[in-house]
Amino acid sequence: MKHLFIILCLSFVFISCSSDSEPEEQDSEIFGLILKTLTEYRYPDNDFVLTYTESYNEDVQLIHKDWGQGSSYYKVNYNPSGYINEAKLYNPDNSITRTISYFYNASNGKIDSIGHKSTNLEFTEYDKFTHEENKISLLSHIDYYSDEFTFNEKGKIIYLDKRVKFSSFYTTFEYELDNVKKLNITYSSGNSNVVTIEYEYDSFINPLYRNTEADYLNDTVLDYRQPGYKELNFSKNNFITKTYTSSLYPEDNYVYTREIEYNSDNYPITSINKSNGEIVGKHTYEYH
Repeated sequence: MKHLFIILCLSFVFISCSSDSEPEEQDSEIFGLILKTLTEYRYPDNDFVLTYTESYNEDVQLIHKDWGQGSSYYKVNYNPSGYINEAKLYNPDNSITRTISYFYNASNGKIDSIGHKSTNLEFTEYDKFTHEENKISLLSHIDYYSDEFTFNEKGKIIYLDKRVKFSSFYTTFEYELDNVKKLNITYSSGNSNVVTIEYEYDSFINPLYRNTEADYLNDTVLDYRQPGYKELNFSKNNFITKTYTSSLYPEDNYVYTREIEYNSDNYPITSINKSNGEIVGKHTYEYH
């Protein structure tokens, strides 16, 4: 199963996506309640527990958020503009194993580079960005990846071209945004397997999107540039159904559902998560 914060391993695949994940335009002022902690439990043994916590200053500005599985965890800090400033990965003994630093252009605030420093390296590796009109190009330090993001007039991603330098491998994502509460993803790999993933959403506020709206690129696909990563963050509404279909491996097909309980303000407080009708976990939400 692929759930929250699990990276979809889609290296060297061709992906085409159509997205209707914006059911309605929402202003940031509608976010009345502020998320404090989101916890994910996975059954049957509760051996996987992932906790996500947000901290704010007195002006209700996000300062940092922590998330991790078990004893390893990330701490992510934000600058006064609401953008990610630094992320650190900690070991169980609280030692730092990796530091990721974000650098922005002083004149326009756009991202220039991301530095990656592991404790076993004496140097920092950088992702480099260039900007033109509605596009951002990225040359990654990892395996010579080169990505190009294209945005619509509202700043939402509509196209991503992902390539590997010195090879013919590439991946493309296409997003079509309208007012229908669905997100459809289709991708195929070299073995001709065609996979479709369809998300359906409710009509209520997704508390995770409060900060995604402010730092959209970093908070959705930039980390791993895959469409299923951070799937709870991607829309202004809460996804309630995820249907996964494989053409070559139908035994892997599943329907993942979230039965959400809301509070009196229509914010989610719990969701019971099922795969093909069997309970596999839950999410719990706590607010400031």
